[in-house]
Amino acid sequence: MKKVKMSIRTRMMLSILLTSVVTFSFTTFYCASKSKKLIKGKSEDLAASQTLENADMISAKIASYAATLNALATTYSSYYSTDEDERRFIVDGIGRKVSNSNPDLIKLSCEWYVDEVLPISEPFTEKLQTRITPSLMTTISAPIVHNEETVGVVSSNIVIDSLLTGFIDIVPTLEQEGIYIVTNKGTIAYSKNNSEWNIPVINILPIYNRYDFANITKDRKPAILEFKNNGDDMILCASSIKIDGSAPWILLITAPKDILAQSSTISIISTLLLIISLIILCVTTFLLSTKISKSLKTINAALVDVSDGDIKNDNVLADTPLTDINNINESLKSVISGLIKAAEFSEQIGRGNLDSEFTALSENDKLGNALINMRNDLRQNEEENAKRKIEDEKVNWATLGLAKFAEILHTDNQSINDLSYEILRNLIKYIDVNQGAIYVLDDTGDEPIYEMTSAIAYDRRKFMQKRFAVGEDLVGRCAYEHKTIYMTDIPENYITITSGMGGATASALLLVPLVIEDKVFGIIELASFAKLEEYKINFVEKLAESIASTISTVKVNERTNELLKQSKVQAEELASQEEEMRQNMEELQATQEEAARRDNETSSIMKVINQQLVVVEYDTDGNITNANAAMSELLNMPVDSIIGQKADDGLDMNAEQRRNYTQMWNDLRRGISGSTTSHIVNNGVDIWLAETYTPITEPLETKPYKIVKIGVNITERMSAKKAIVELEKLSASKDATIAELEEKLNNSQNTTVKESAKKTEKATAKPSAADETAEFNAEVGEQPLIEWTADCESGIAEFDGQRQQLATLANTLYTAFRSAKSKKEMKESLRSLIDFASYHFGSVESYIDESGLGGKESFKADFDNFIAKLELFQKLYVAGKVKTADSLMLYVSNWLKAYTEKIKELSK
Repeated sequence: MKKVKMSIRTRMMLSILLTSVVTFSFTTFYCASKSKKLIKGKSEDLAASQTLENADMISAKIASYAATLNALATTYSSYYSTDEDERRFIVDGIGRKVSNSNPDLIKLSCEWYVDEVLPISEPFTEKLQTRITPSLMTTISAPIVHNEETVGVVSSNIVIDSLLTGFIDIVPTLEQEGIYIVTNKGTIAYSKNNSEWNIPVINILPIYNRYDFANITKDRKPAILEFKNNGDDMILCASSIKIDGSAPWILLITAPKDILAQSSTISIISTLLLIISLIILCVTTFLLSTKISKSLKTINAALVDVSDGDIKNDNVLADTPLTDINNINESLKSVISGLIKAAEFSEQIGRGNLDSEFTALSENDKLGNALINMRNDLRQNEEENAKRKIEDEKVNWATLGLAKFAEILHTDNQSINDLSYEILRNLIKYIDVNQGAIYVLDDTGDEPIYEMTSAIAYDRRKFMQKRFAVGEDLVGRCAYEHKTIYMTDIPENYITITSGMGGATASALLLVPLVIEDKVFGIIELASFAKLEEYKINFVEKLAESIASTISTVKVNERTNELLKQSKVQAEELASQEEEMRQNMEELQATQEEAARRDNETSSIMKVINQQLVVVEYDTDGNITNANAAMSELLNMPVDSIIGQKADDGLDMNAEQRRNYTQMWNDLRRGISGSTTSHIVNNGVDIWLAETYTPITEPLETKPYKIVKIGVNITERMSAKKAIVELEKLSASKDATIAELEEKLNNSQNTTVKESAKKTEKATAKPSAADETAEFNAEVGEQPLIEWTADCESGIAEFDGQRQQLATLANTLYTAFRSAKSKKEMKESLRSLIDFASYHFGSVESYIDESGLGGKESFKADFDNFIAKLELFQKLYVAGKVKTADSLMLYVSNWLKAYTEKIKELSK
């Protein structure tokens, strides 16, 4: 069949008109039949998705409030066992901070001793100061759990309409749209209409009573329902609002059904407009076909010229009134212009100008994109060469550094301190940081300690802390993890870089462990204003291996030299000790004879105790390990049944007695004796015992391994009021006997070293309590123990403040003893004075070291004597062996006066 040739005008008419008629006819028919159903489904899907999104937004906000309260409840649970006043002070402080940082949490509160906690309450209205009208609110709560029991609740009110911040309307600007938040009890927690607040939802939407919305929405799939409201067709979208630990609330959104039908009407109108457009297109196509045909012929002639290589803009035709033809003409101009620019760009690349800019005509412009890729490849090669050069410089820098420090490690390795200083001085300069320190392992004690052996440019407050245990602070953490720590977010006041102009917090901190054979021999700590580049960190890590090896060798050498010196001294002392050993053998024989005699005496004493008193032995956990026949007879139980019971089994105690009993056992585990009166209920029978508890220790040990209780049966005294006076005298007599027996029992277990100390103590006559009080009143009188005046100041502001605090603590202790405060308060005052004195003495010793002053040993001896005196008095006071503190307070007063003069001399 012969192919029919047609002009471009005829082909355009037939192609455009026929295609348009067929296409628009089919489209019109299809849209008319399908648009209504499709638009309705899309609209309902949109409504369901937006309802779910709004419900998730509200759930997320409730969850965020609940998470804040749960975190606060977790924090409060750790304070449940503290004193009630202290707990209230801490809890109120934390709650106030949380409330200030969370303004949506209104009336944040904490209640203790609560058994049941509701995650969220029913809504209620309340007048807020920040609002004119009352607000609808609910209460969110979180339980405080201690030892897996609910002991309290943290709760806060929130305004319900704050949950709808960012709410998305299904149909914007639609006034008939209804938004309801319904609780699990069917109460409206929120509505656009304030008059519908806090009422049953069935009063507004009777359809709610016909469906189980909580069950319908449990799979997070919104429900779409159609219903009639006052004769109007409506749709209802429902989605659950998840609340942890409680039944869900429901979000309901209603809208008129005819709103969804508007989209169908719009579709029909659009179809009619398209048909009219088709008719207009047919007319315009016929009129323009002639002009288009003529213009295309002209453009074709121009394309022939371009194909011959003639790329001049003069070849294209002038602008025409036909937009499409004019666009083709403009495209031709763009192609010609692009070819011209590509030629110019190629010339620039050929001359080596890689910064020359060129823009491709489009993503499909193969020539332009190829030229751009060529330029980018050339530029990338140039950049890679520059980077390779920088990397080579870094490698050379690290190699030279390792060689330099290898020489330092080989030369300066006779002393740990000298070696540390040389390493640190050169390392700070080589990697260009501001300051640093080196901590070296000291494993000569019971636990490994990392001690600062060198520090350069460190602030004195940081320098005071020179020793760290494994896991303590960042230094101890680095040693524990065997890994480098690099920080750019440094805690405030952790470290300060100082100069003559002031100080500022460092920007970067690097800690590198000195590890060899999986053992950390030290830590290098470096601080800088500028962040450290990775290649510098890698250099320090490689250098750390060599430093660790050298430190290990130096420590071995130092230890070897020390052992050589000790062996020489021991060899010299060995000859003189032989005679001493002979004498010791004679004394040991005499001691053994004395010990045998004391064992017999102790056996006799224990036999008397077992016959007349109740004796029970406990381990340090309070479990009975042994009991005598008197205890078995008292409880009417065999000894085997008694063994294994707890110390407090069968005891009748109130809360205060329970606290005192627990405190007594804590003191017993620390080696402090105690006494109490116990009420035992055994098979309905009341038994009263006056008990004395004594911790038993191994010779030369301080930690007890068992507790011995000696008890006197005072049941008759407690039950018979007429015999109170006689039984109290008997109890006092027996208590004295018990104390004497305990003293003999402890003395029988002391070593000869303790016997010698006891003889020395007896040889030194002590003044009586009356003499001490008289001497103290004559020296001090009724005025404060220490009066701080301008004459007490030394000129060292830091020490003057600390010494004034020492004087205040001493006056507090003095007042406590004078006013006969409780034993607990006086113990706390004494402990506060000991702790602060230790802290102050550490500051003075660090100041002497940093300033290069002499006399440190003299200060240290005075400090040690002062602390030892206070701790000895504390131990005797807790044990009940001293009744007056006048002698101690006189000693403290005189010591602080002499210490003030000594500090003044130091400041000069």
